[in-house]
Amino acid sequence: MNFVFFNKKTCMHNEVSPYLDSGYCPDCGEYVYCNWYMVRCRCCNIKRVGIIHNNIILPKNKFCTNCGSSDFYIVKLQKINFIDLKYAIFKKETNNDILKSDISIYWVDDKEENLKTISQLSF
Repeated sequence: MNFVFFNKKTCMHNEVSPYLDSGYCPDCGEYVYCNWYMVRCRCCNIKRVGIIHNNIILPKNKFCTNCGSSDFYIVKLQKINFIDLKYAIFKKETNNDILKSDISIYWVDDKEENLKTISQLSF
């Protein structure tokens, strides 16, 4: 059997206070953002308990206890409420973590616009 041991030399930013929105880590010097997230069911919009697994936010249970759906979405909270504390997930992120995230946002406009094409381009 081949065992691969990963040497964790990355800073966990334990000295950064969770009560601040952001700040510099005294151990590594990186600028750290303290963000709160919540997992919700995509079908019935109920709050679900979430966990962080391999730096990815996932729901604790595979299926929703209310409707049985496996689809979910993640909401970034600006401020944490006492009611949401059971469902909220606290995550410390740096600029590199935010740039590496695979989150994409898209929207669809209801109004259709006619696109004009340019036949000749001159430079």
